[in-house]
Amino acid sequence: MYQVVTAVIALIAQIAPAVSTAGTIAKIISSLVALLPALVKFAQDLIPTVKNIIATLRSSEGITPEQLEELDAIEAKIDADYDEASAAAAAEDAAAEAEALGKV
Repeated sequence: MYQVVTAVIALIAQIAPAVSTAGTIAKIISSLVALLPALVKFAQDLIPTVKNIIATLRSSEGITPEQLEELDAIEAKIDADYDEASAAAAAEDAAAEAEALGKV
């Protein structure tokens, strides 16, 4: 799954700078929305690339106000999912540390 997500994100990153029509922007946004669960689960290292794609799309001439709102929602979802995953990892680390200290 990681390889597929990586390939799709790489392709989108390559074409995003050349996109100037609302229709193509809409297709990219739909693709990003569809990929969000896989990004969070399998490919968090690609999140900076996705954020760069979002920034590129925001500067596109053909973007509509609705699409800007969609990009804001995608970015908010990415940030929330990342924060949730980070908090879960910190809690796991703390539990493991507490367990290790309890065995000493």
